[in-house]
Order: sequence, then structure tokens, then C-alpha cells
Amino acid sequence: MANRARPKRQSRDAGGRRSIEKRGRGLDELLNGRVIATVGAVALLVIGAAVTPVGEKLVGRIFPAEGTLEAIDMAVENTTGNGTIEPASIDIKVHNKGDARVVTRKIILSVQDQLSVDLCATQGEIPVSGKYDLVIPANTKPGDSIEHRINQQIAPDEADRFLVRLQNPETSAIHGVSLYKIKVAVETNGSPALTEVGHMIVSLPFVPDEKGEPFYWGAAYEEGRMTLDWLEPYQESIERCMRSNSSKLSDFLIQPGERSEDLRVLKTQLR
Repeated sequence: MANRARPKRQSRDAGGRRSIEKRGRGLDELLNGRVIATVGAVALLVIGAAVTPVGEKLVGRIFPAEGTLEAIDMAVENTTGNGTIEPASIDIKVHNKGDARVVTRKIILSVQDQLSVDLCATQGEIPVSGKYDLVIPANTKPGDSIEHRINQQIAPDEADRFLVRLQNPETSAIHGVSLYKIKVAVETNGSPALTEVGHMIVSLPFVPDEKGEPFYWGAAYEEGRMTLDWLEPYQESIERCMRSNSSKLSDFLIQPGERSEDLRVLKTQLR
């Protein structure tokens, strides 16, 4: 009798397994059906977007468009100013190559290198759609970032242009100039959020000129067209200062970066 009971238990076990397998297959079929239905609904929604304004609006909510800002060009205006304070200007051109409007939030200037040049002696003390003034603090050093809020709105496939003017804090007397190598970037609400514009070199509060105050030893002094005779008895010490400044300027200006024509001319004058 024990031998007859065993097959009955095995039969019940086998029947239970078959019942579980059937329920599992039913659950898989149900899930697969729901997935197919969901994919079908999304496909119908996408197709409907092409033929109905309502469908297009719904797709826009599910798959929002993004604006993508790219830099087209950057130019630097930085002049001698005839020895007077003359702000440097960054002329930035951008293009929105995305599908949604881009709103700029801030301009970010990251100082990568800095050089201060003291005055060796003194004889006296696309239409632009936006302009922004930014002051670079006197104690700015490499590694510092200067940010300034801007507000430009660029529609899809639209170009824009704006100016950022740079200057040092106002002072009653000029005792030297400061050169900066700066990485320029614009923060927006687009993707990616940060658009790198490029690198530049500027001199503030102006670009020194060999015809002005004696900042550096240039071609005119080397060739005898200009002299320091009027500075006796300090002529030798002033000449040493000017030659030292020329060496520092030459090393700094060899770095890559967009710059003004006056800074390019300065590089050729150094001796």
C-alpha cells in the first residue's frame, strides 16, 4: 500500500508545476501585451504630432527641445588709449544650432595667467544687441574667475553678437599696466550649459606704447630714435627697468590667445 501511495503524490506535484508554468506564461503574455500597447501608443502619438497641433504639443512635453549655443567668433579691442584709461572690449558672436530658444545667464572669465608691469618713470600723472561692463579687481591672480550676469535671448538657428568691456578699478594715477590671459565662456539654459568662446590676452588699463610713458625698452630706444637723456641722473636704473619689462612682456605675449592689433604691434617693438 505504501508503493501505491507514492505515484499519487508525484502526480499531484507534477500537476502543481504545470499549473504554475501556465500562470507564468499567462503573466508573460500579459506583460508583453502591455509593452506592445505602450510602444504602439507612443508611435501613434509621434505620428499624430505630424498631423495635429495637439499631438505636436504632447510630444513637445514628453521630448522637450533643447537649445545649443556655439561660439562663432571672438574679437578683442584693446588700444594704447594715448596713455589714458581705455577699457578693453570682447566682441562675441554666437549661434543657436538647437531647436529651442537659448537664454544666456552669465559671462565667465577664468584668469589663466597675469603679469604686472610697473611704469619705470613718469613725465606726469552682427548689430550689437547687448553691452556689458565688467571690472577686473586689482588683486586678480591666475586661477580666479570673474562672473557677470548677461541676458541675451537667441532663437533657434539665430546668430547674436554682444560686447563685454573690461576695465580695472578707477584710479587717480597710473603706475603700471596688467596683462591677463583669460578663458572666456558663456553660461546658458541650453545643453550643454557652458559654451567655451576661446582664449584672449588683454592689457589694462591700456596697451603700453613706446611713444608714451617709458614702460619698456623698444625699437625706438634701441635704434637711438628716442633717448632717456632727459631722465639724468636716473637714466641707467630706468633703462634697466625698461629692459626687464621688455623681457617679461615678451615671455607673456608668446602665449596663444586672441588679442588686439595694438598688442600684436607691441610684441614686434620689444627689444
